Amino acid sequence: MAGGGMGGSYSKKIGFVYIFNLVCGVGALMLPLAFNEAGLILGFLFLAFCSFLAYICVTYVIEVMSCSNVLLRHQEKKKRQEEISINNDAGLMVDNESLVDEDNMDEDLQDVQQHDQSNTGLWGKLKGKILGTKQRTADHHESTGLLTSISETKSDEVTEHDMLLPSNTFHSKKQGELKLFSIVTQTELGLCAEQFLGLYGKIFFYMVIIFYLYGDLAIYAVSVPKSVYQVTGSLGALSDTNTFRIYALIFAILIVPLCYLNFSKTKYLQLFTLAMRNLALALMIILSLVFIFQGRGAPFKDLKKFDLGGIKTLYGVTIYSFMCHHSLPGIVSPIKDKRGLNLLFMLDFASIFACYILLCYTAMFAFGHQKYPKCPAHIGPDHPCQIQELFTYNFTSYNWPPVGYFLALFPVFTLSSNFPLIAITLRGNIQTLFKDVKVINNMHWLVKRLIFSSMATLPPIVLVFFVQDITKLASLTGGFAGLGIQFFFPAIMVFCARRKMSQVFKRSQVKNPHGSWFQSFLWIELVIAFATVGLIYQTVLQVISAYEWLHS
Repeated sequence: MAGGGMGGSYSKKIGFVYIFNLVCGVGALMLPLAFNEAGLILGFLFLAFCSFLAYICVTYVIEVMSCSNVLLRHQEKKKRQEEISINNDAGLMVDNESLVDEDNMDEDLQDVQQHDQSNTGLWGKLKGKILGTKQRTADHHESTGLLTSISETKSDEVTEHDMLLPSNTFHSKKQGELKLFSIVTQTELGLCAEQFLGLYGKIFFYMVIIFYLYGDLAIYAVSVPKSVYQVTGSLGALSDTNTFRIYALIFAILIVPLCYLNFSKTKYLQLFTLAMRNLALALMIILSLVFIFQGRGAPFKDLKKFDLGGIKTLYGVTIYSFMCHHSLPGIVSPIKDKRGLNLLFMLDFASIFACYILLCYTAMFAFGHQKYPKCPAHIGPDHPCQIQELFTYNFTSYNWPPVGYFLALFPVFTLSSNFPLIAITLRGNIQTLFKDVKVINNMHWLVKRLIFSSMATLPPIVLVFFVQDITKLASLTGGFAGLGIQFFFPAIMVFCARRKMSQVFKRSQVKNPHGSWFQSFLWIELVIAFATVGLIYQTVLQVISAYEWLHS
């Protein structure tokens, strides 16, 4: 499989859990502050718009994956036909029945045979073209002529004669389309970029995705030990730096081994983390509501409603909060029943959006207009404060210390769970990048697993011991690469994939059952325009920041 096999499968419900667990992470904790700066109305509208565009791009990625699988099967068929032609030139006999058994592209013809047993019409022509007859296999010259006629079909075009079911049987045709576009092979986005964007597009994609994923892992690897340190402080006579490094080492020992497994192997970890995340989010929302009902919250008139200046913060945080596109191949491929994936992700994103809105609104009404800008640097009863960079810090002063400890350590649960998911995705992309290297292809699969898993996890872990500036890592990672992964590449690749499919199925009325609900080119233009404006905006902000730093 491209990008590595999953080693197992799971239901849509488990896939729903994985996506919710991946998306609703540390970004959710940064949203309340950014939302507060934009205001109640602008924050809602902007968050809704960004989540909608992020969902559109998720459907684009699923469509691209299905088109990628079509091309892989078609290329495999052409490769086998070329091998048959070579065997014919060498005077070798080929058993047609073994050809049929080996040719995965003809699996969707089985339903046709059940509906039409005769050798006349479309099925007869198709059967005569691909399957042949016993009389032809009995005669060497006739068999050679048959196979040569097949191998002479050099065009990339695919018609009903090659792959589809009879159009007069609606149910059979729908089943044929489902098999034709089935997502069987796990095609990482790096492989999709190679198929639809060409060599230079593939190289640029790998530069962006590897930069983003390494940066993402570095942020996680720094944030987890730093969050633990903020709760415990220095250990005995150890310095702050050495205490941090001890926590970083413990994090590496506990989490890195999970990165050598597969998504399906982390099933129970993900379910446990989802339970902890839901508990933490529910606690923050409930405690904020209690604070409001006690009359200690902010009145509506004192809260921001519409502040365009707040977009500067909300833009990047929102993109980060809905990021999951780079991990979709590893999560979608093992789902057993892939029908209705667009609906599944719509429900997932709607649930995440509702959770974000509820969290942000309760945060604003509870802490949006407090007197103290900073919370106490300890766990225990104390004064409330304004919304913090991570919303969990607002509860360190709660009257019951165990709740304060649990919420303060909530980022540890979230990031520790997501680190293996991101590392496995990075491993798949690196492995796809080196898929044509003969030395690596000849290695045992276990050796390849160890090498690529180490390449994905060790660099960010090593970096932790030298760089602990989360803000710098986040600005370099999410400011630019996030736009490319979430918006630019899905929109451009789905455009190229649709054009490629139109070339492949020139004379066939084929509908992709995994196609996005947003087929109009206007949706692609909207996504690219939004991302382009954001890229220019982020660039200007970085230039201004660099100028101010040089002249400070």
